[in-house]
Amino acid sequence: MVIRTAFTDLVGCTVPIQQAAIGSLANVRLAAAVADAGGLGLVSVAGLPPDLLTNVLRDLRSRTRGATGCNFTMPFVEDDVAECVTIAAQHVRVIDFFWGEPDEALVSTVHRHGALACWQIGSVEEGAAAERAGCDFIIAQGIDKFLFLISLHI
Repeated sequence: MVIRTAFTDLVGCTVPIQQAAIGSLANVRLAAAVADAGGLGLVSVAGLPPDLLTNVLRDLRSRTRGATGCNFTMPFVEDDVAECVTIAAQHVRVIDFFWGEPDEALVSTVHRHGALACWQIGSVEEGAAAERAGCDFIIAQGIDKFLFLISLHI
């Protein structure tokens, strides 16, 4: 089944669903299964050193040709975040950031390597900051814990 929306056109999936990057549960097997089912499959990569990150993303790509992305939960990233974002942007379609002030330099790094930048936000102010930082789209997290896609540049 194909459901065509601005989101599916943008990220290259066939179903307008983005998998939540739920910590260690957002592993390669789950992300590949979601991508194979037509959604955007995300693997959580915060805290992985560059060499391990490369191996994880190669494994992901070997398991699926579907739309995939990486989630960086900002409080858990190390000093090498720019290097890791560079690596990730070379391997997946979407780089998803969470829990942090939208960072124009990281978004620029994502774009420079041909990927899309997404920032998960919890307020109108954070959404405006994500737009100013150049994000391609945002995920707005409400108090009810559901995530809703909001388009910025679609």
